[in-house]
Amino acid sequence: MDETPLSDGIAAILQTRHANAVTLCAAVLTIAAATLDAPEARAANTFLVTTAGDPGPMGTLSLRQAIAFANVNGGDTVQFDASLNGSTITLQSGEIPISKDTITIQGPGPDKLTVSGKGTSRIFNVAVGNYLAFTKIYGLTLTHGNADTALFGGAIAASNSYLFLKDVRITQSAAQYGGALSLLDAGARLTNCVIVGNSANQTGGGISFV
Repeated sequence: MDETPLSDGIAAILQTRHANAVTLCAAVLTIAAATLDAPEARAANTFLVTTAGDPGPMGTLSLRQAIAFANVNGGDTVQFDASLNGSTITLQSGEIPISKDTITIQGPGPDKLTVSGKGTSRIFNVAVGNYLAFTKIYGLTLTHGNADTALFGGAIAASNSYLFLKDVRITQSAAQYGGALSLLDAGARLTNCVIVGNSANQTGGGISFV
């Protein structure tokens, strides 16, 4: 046998004796290359809110800022520093949009942390654009949301999304439709939630389905 370099020899044998194997080998190599080039799955982030301000002092992370970061990729979690227990986060610049799927806002409990729209704005506007995408809000009191001019959802308006609310209390919020919560082409699952003392000028003092 000619003393051919190993790579050339393998190629020659494959071409002359195993034509089908060449195709298979090429396919395997292509798949392997694609696998090597595929990006790794992104690890989810957890953003820790450290101020009740909106915004807070320099060097802190507000609820609005944390959700803005989570909106970049989706799949992230927003939590709250234990030092905020007993605080009220009062929104100063309007509602907070949630625009990416699978964002979780994990509060410490409705008796420990409140988010207020101060009677001038809705609190959360959830518009993910995918009915199969989940937004989870746990362990908060939402109060004094107002969507009178925006019509829908005094505390939360959800459209083309699916909400999971657990251990959430919604009070003293108002809108034309859905004083507490409005669902526009959206769904929701509420577990251990309290919706009380909200009002709507049209329909759905508590929840409106549109």
